[in-house]
Amino acid sequence: MLMGYVNDLLDLRQINTGLYQRKIAVFDPNKEVFDLIIEMFRVQAEMRNIKLTFDTVSFLELTDNPERLNYSGSNLSRNKSYRMPQLKGDQIRLQQILINLLKFALKKTRQGSIKILGSFDQGASKLVVHIIDTGEGFNPSELSHLTVSLEALKVNSQRITLDRGTDRLDPGLMIAYQLIMQNNGELTVTSQGARKGTIVKFTLEMESLGIIS
Repeated sequence: MLMGYVNDLLDLRQINTGLYQRKIAVFDPNKEVFDLIIEMFRVQAEMRNIKLTFDTVSFLELTDNPERLNYSGSNLSRNKSYRMPQLKGDQIRLQQILINLLKFALKKTRQGSIKILGSFDQGASKLVVHIIDTGEGFNPSELSHLTVSLEALKVNSQRITLDRGTDRLDPGLMIAYQLIMQNNGELTVTSQGARKGTIVKFTLEMESLGIIS
């Protein structure tokens, strides 16, 4: 736990001092990011009897069928009819964001499921990702406090450390949030209440290069 804390602190210092530079590349998000991340956390999730899944869905379908975003943990098999397009953007930062947000989800989830739902908004040229867990969730006051802390992080991003200005804000969530902001993205956290799960949604600006054949 101490080593993880130190690594988080180093990551935050690198972000705050501008040492993290964007690295633009062309990549397949399906295989080179999401499948890789699922495999990275698969054993840890299985050891805790947590079902970890990844599904892709068109942004239009996601908009027309918001019930796909629920806290019930119903497992979705991958939508074989839809694949996200090849993207041009910061692949490494995307991986770091997902790693930190999955760590956050695993901390909050003792059993049940965590599912990642990926889509691409062609109109806005944005990758849209939802991480949905059946974990502890947040009661209204906790969620309000979390939102205020994230807003404080946005305003004071150059002065935030793990010890100042965040009032116990999760380190992984802090790192992910700052990386998302640096990539012109947004992050929101919603929950229906304590022990009712959490949905973390984030967007990142990316360029679509079309579906890979």
